[in-house]
Formats: sequence, C-alpha cells, structure tokens
Amino acid sequence: MGAVYRAVDRETGADVAIKRLLDVRHAARFEIEARLLASLSHPRVVKVLDHSSDDQGLYIVMELVHGTDLGALLKREGNPGLPIADAVEYARHGCEALQYVHGQQIVHRDVKPQNMILGEDGVVLVDFGVARAIGSETGAGQGTIAVGTPRFMAPEVFAGGT
Repeated sequence: MGAVYRAVDRETGADVAIKRLLDVRHAARFEIEARLLASLSHPRVVKVLDHSSDDQGLYIVMELVHGTDLGALLKREGNPGLPIADAVEYARHGCEALQYVHGQQIVHRDVKPQNMILGEDGVVLVDFGVARAIGSETGAGQGTIAVGTPRFMAPEVFAGGT
C-alpha cells in the first residue's frame, strides 16, 4: 500500500520516516491510518508528526525509530534463538503497545515481528495500515478475513470469523 522513506525534517533537523501512498485505490485506508495514528501517544507506538497530501500523493510523517525489526532479529538469532529474558521483554513491550492501542478502541490487525521495531528504548509497534477503530463504519460488523498477514492471524480471523 505504501513505501517508507527516511528523511530530514527541515524545521527541526530531526530524522523522520515518511510513508507515501503508492496505490490511490487505498486512499481511504491511508487516511484512516493517518487519523488513527495521529490520535495515539505512547512510547511503544510510533508517533505521527504530520500527515498531508499534494499533487503527488498522500503522506504520513512519523518519528524515525532507529533499530531493527523483530523479524530480522529473529531471522538472525534464530539458531539458537533469542535469550529467554530478551524474548520476554520484547513480548512485554508488544503487550504494552497493544494494551494502549486497544484502550483507545483501535485494532491493529497486522501484529507481526516485522511491524515491531527494537529501538534504543525497547520495542515500538509500527505500520497501522490495516488498523481500524472498533465500531467504525469501515469494517464494522464484518470479519477481518484477508486483512493482515495470514501466518500471524488469529485462528478465528483466518477461518472467517470476527
């Protein structure tokens, strides 16, 4: 749906990440992602600094989380695996992010190691591209089949349930 680029904020000089919509068919979903993320403020959730559009498309400007996604880390450390203390800590960080997001009535719908960045201050949840607000018209009353990454979907969602 989008591509993420590293950039520099001209006003602050800080490194930022810019997510640009590549497929205009997903403009409504992209707008939802921008609005949902802009409403969130938690150290375990990527922070949106701005979102806008121009003649070339739609953009979300986010803090740049310096680090490695847990998918890459797990691939690199897969044999023999992560130390148990690290694995527990990363899982705890992910749960903190999800507890906060769910408390804001938002469902991420694509939680997987690749969407969790291990930064200097721990794990940060990113990529809310298929998230939705609980009770919103977008997807309300529908199952979430085909939304997210099948390998990481809850069994009931993968089977077509809500």
